[in-house]
Amino acid sequence: MRIETRSINGVPVAQVTYDDMLRWIARQAERQRPAETRVAVLANVHVLTEANLDPGYMRVLRDADLVAPDGMPPRWAGDLLGSPLPDRCYGPDLVPRTPAAPPDRGWRRFSLRATDDHLDVLTALMRRARAWARVV
Repeated sequence: MRIETRSINGVPVAQVTYDDMLRWIARQAERQRPAETRVAVLANVHVLTEANLDPGYMRVLRDADLVAPDGMPPRWAGDLLGSPLPDRCYGPDLVPRTPAAPPDRGWRRFSLRATDDHLDVLTALMRRARAWARVV
């Protein structure tokens, strides 16, 4: 499955729906070898702005395996720039939808959050969706 991208302020943002994103996550997790890492970024307007202010951060986003539009502002930006995106992949909606793999499959998810409150919300979502999930 080849995923097309559209440039939003220099960041290659994937033209994906939630279903596309979930298929990509499952496929990457299944083919992963212990020494390999895949990076998917959910890019909201703050992420896209920071990338334009920090060349190092822009490199991280350009080197990521997939950058998906997180929220409506990136979709609106795509429309305004003539590069419409089919959907958004809002993190709090995406996390509970991610494929359920038993713990022995070795799937791991890392999330960077700004506050303890955000981490508490993510932990609650993960435990509700995946009772076996280990959140550290």
